[in-house]
Amino acid sequence: VNAGNYTAKAAELSNTNYALPKAEENRSCAYVITPKTLEVTWEQTEKIYDGQPVNAKAVLTNLETGDECSAEVQTEAGVNVGTYTASITGLVGAAAGNYQLGEAASVSCQILPREAVLSWNGTSKEYDGQPLTAKAEISNLVEGDLCEVTVENPEEILPGIYTARAAELTGSSAGNYVLPEGREVSCTIGKRQAVLTWSGLEKTYDGAPAEVKAEVSNLVAGDTCEAQVQGVDAVNAGTYTAVAVLDNEKY
Repeated sequence: VNAGNYTAKAAELSNTNYALPKAEENRSCAYVITPKTLEVTWEQTEKIYDGQPVNAKAVLTNLETGDECSAEVQTEAGVNVGTYTASITGLVGAAAGNYQLGEAASVSCQILPREAVLSWNGTSKEYDGQPLTAKAEISNLVEGDLCEVTVENPEEILPGIYTARAAELTGSSAGNYVLPEGREVSCTIGKRQAVLTWSGLEKTYDGAPAEVKAEVSNLVAGDTCEAQVQGVDAVNAGTYTAVAVLDNEKY
């Protein structure tokens, strides 16, 4: 029943009126059972980059019931993003000799880029006359990989909401990663907290309102900002609240 070369021999005839040929070679003949060509289904031929090679597997789908036969597979060496070839190098098992490989004995495999997970910092700050310097790091790097993110920051320096964008990846491992679709982040420059120094907060009743003043400090070099004091119209003895209104929207 196994593949191989065999000899069939006529042992006897069912009709006694006839006799087998006397020569031995005339009463036998050779015959062959050829190996069955295998049908192969490939699995695990594609993966996301993780620093490990492809581990392709070949499943033999047309084995005869009860036969033990499996494929030994060798994959072209490589762990980086790219295309590799996996090939069946041999058949093993008790029934291996009854089968042969066909056209599906090799397959193309792929390692696909890993999508970078971005972790942002420096996306908000208080107005200081300088633009934002948001930075992004990749939080799902494979151990030992070197890959950095180049960020395009907004040039604006005034308080407001802006957008920073991850522009490209650099480093020796950059080819194994790809930026996500969500590569932008909202950034904020907040108004600068002014420091007020108050004067004229106490006086003796004289029928005239208090001359309350507020001097503004903690300004960015080159900026001007003055405080207009409101709520100081009262002239009678008592406790009142003065409110400072700044004339610079950056504060």
